[in-house]
Amino acid sequence: MNKFLLLSEDDKQAYFGVAADNLHVMPQLIEKDFWVCWILKILFSLPESGSHFTFKGGTSLSKCYNIIKRFSEDVDVSIERSFLVSQGSIEPEKQQSGKENQRRLERLRQSHVKKKLAK
Repeated sequence: MNKFLLLSEDDKQAYFGVAADNLHVMPQLIEKDFWVCWILKILFSLPESGSHFTFKGGTSLSKCYNIIKRFSEDVDVSIERSFLVSQGSIEPEKQQSGKENQRRLERLRQSHVKKKLAK
């Protein structure tokens, strides 16, 4: 899979096109599916946390069990709560409010944009 990433963009698009023709779908669906699989491979290969993730939902039924035939719209992944707590994360009931998180996120975005514009 990593060797595929080293191909030129034209070569990748050619492969996506051939697969799309064979499956009678749009090449964009094949490309999206490739990236979904690549991200899942990376995520579940993380040495300290990969084994604590659970791949679930419709995409997992398609990818892991071939129960349904579809391309993913989204990917559902959960992580064991016990792992988060053991890593020093705040337990959900002790987290800040959604509004406070939104305010912090907006401040981070603004700070990031200012740094980018200053360059």
